[in-house]
Amino acid sequence: MAVELVQVDGSSLGISGDTDLLTLSNGKVTLSGDVGVTGSVAIATTTISSSYELYVAGSGYATGAFTSASDERFKENITPIESADAMEAIQFLQPVKFVFKTNQFQERRFAAGEQVGLLAQNVEKVMPELVTTDMDGYKSVAYDRIGVYLIKAMHEQQAQFATQDERLAVQQAQLAAQEARLVANASQIDALKSQLAAVQDLLCTLIPEATLFELCSTPMTW
Repeated sequence: MAVELVQVDGSSLGISGDTDLLTLSNGKVTLSGDVGVTGSVAIATTTISSSYELYVAGSGYATGAFTSASDERFKENITPIESADAMEAIQFLQPVKFVFKTNQFQERRFAAGEQVGLLAQNVEKVMPELVTTDMDGYKSVAYDRIGVYLIKAMHEQQAQFATQDERLAVQQAQLAAQEARLVANASQIDALKSQLAAVQDLLCTLIPEATLFELCSTPMTW
């Protein structure tokens, strides 16, 4: 749409009859209405990066959630992540504590104080698709997508737990069977003891006591 009229009213700038589209107050510019930008946008810096459509120097804050396009209809060449790859990748990552070089990179407005995270060069070795290199050669990590590998690794871990539970159940069943056999053997031994005691009594009755004096005078012990 062609611009018919540009109006300036004090601290406000209007276009085509909209007198408060842009307002300047105390060094702050406020835009009203919807804004569309066809090029790249830089916030808190004058550096326009060809690597990103939106470049923010500093931290951000949102009262809602940021989402990524994920509809299946947008995608092709869909293949599952292998469990072994996910487990190996997660185990390879080395979480670290660090402090940004704020003095050396003042224009990037890094957060001050101790931080936690990962080193992009380390992540790139096992998850190269999550690492981006900008036009100056500096690397960044898509932290939100590491969760995909964590989910797959958790699935693998749960499968391992299930396998271990199955093996434990089999071992417990085998142990229970062995205990049952031991009980059965003990019962058989008790029965044999009773039979031998009966035989002893019979022998002592039928054979003269003088002949088997020692046997008859001493009860069997086990």
